[in-house]
Amino acid sequence: MTRKQLQIDHAPSSSHQAKLVKLADKLYNLRDLQKETPVGWTAERVKEYFIWSSKVIDGLRGTNKH
Repeated sequence: MTRKQLQIDHAPSSSHQAKLVKLADKLYNLRDLQKETPVGWTAERVKEYFIWSSKVIDGLRGTNKH
């Protein structure tokens, strides 16, 4: 199992604090990717990162109910 798949699988069972950190991390990573593509990254890799992040975030739904 890949590291990325492990994040998808374990996100729902993370502690509340860990979920908040994961959400913040994904938010800022996605914002950064939207602003500027890292050197060596293709548009396809950026797209794949967005898709993977969406899967992780799906497992974090309901973390911040405000």
